Parts: sequence; C-alpha cells; structure tokens
Amino acid sequence: MSNPLTTNAPPQHLAPLPQVRPLHEAIALHQAGRLEEATELYRTILLADPHNAEANHNMGILATQINHPAAGLPFFSAALDADPTRARYWLSYIDALIQADQRDDARQILALAQQHGLQGAGVDALTARLEISDPIAAPTPPIEPQATQAKQAKERRSTATIGRATNTSPTEHE
Repeated sequence: MSNPLTTNAPPQHLAPLPQVRPLHEAIALHQAGRLEEATELYRTILLADPHNAEANHNMGILATQINHPAAGLPFFSAALDADPTRARYWLSYIDALIQADQRDDARQILALAQQHGLQGAGVDALTARLEISDPIAAPTPPIEPQATQAKQAKERRSTATIGRATNTSPTEHE
C-alpha cells in the first residue's frame, strides 16, 4: 500500500477539470477569429455540461459578433441562470437584447440586474442607449441645419459602434 503523502502523483483536487482545457481551447480559437471551430468546441462543451456559464456566455458573444444577437439570447440567459454573480453576463445579455431590438426586455433585465446590485459605467452606458433608442423618452431634437444633423448622426453611429465593441471579447475581465 503506497503512502499518499509520498507519491509523485498530484492530488486529485489539483487535477484539471475535464471541461477547463476544452474551454480554454475554445476561447483561444474564438480570439483567433476561428469562429466555426470555436463554435463546435463550445457546443461540445455544452453537450457535456449544458450549464457551463462561460461556454454559454461565449456562444452568446459569438452570435452577437456575427450579427445574430437574437440567436445569442438563449445562451446569455443560460449563462445568467448558471451564474448570476458575473456582471459581464448581465451586461452582455442586455446589450444583445438592445441589438436584437428587444428594448422592453432589455429594460426589464436591466432593472432586474440593478436589483441584484449591478451598477457602474456599463449599466450607465446601457441605460443611455435605451433612453436614446426610446422615442418616447428621448426629447424631440430641434430643427437644425443639415450639416449639424449629419454630424450628430455620425456621432450616434460611432457611439453605437463603441457600445457594441465593449462586448466582443470572449474573456472580458470581471
């Protein structure tokens, strides 16, 4: 009988979890722009563990990146169900709802996120986007010269692009 204190094998609690390596590989593929391969690996992970929050979140990110935010919504929802403590899961979900033109749902999820204590610059930015996109809440702009209106339209497009860009990394920090 061998003594567990003198064996060269690592303790079982230090052995890598089976899903960690494939998840890191999927993230690396995702970051390298190899989206089809990343999708397949995320799907494999989710077949083995449908509640894997990170794989669900990253599938949602991937769908948003390829301009299919509505397809990512179930993945964001599953990520939140699995781990509602991650701020980026809330922010990504709300952002995808806005991109999918589901503003009422985005407002409801934002309110729920705030009830869970979510706050900060990301929340403020999403709130502003929702207010801008709401014709009832947004004040009617005064009639201005055409050049000024064109400049404002360009600024709005830039702001929207920046808002989407904050949600494109599969491994954003908390």
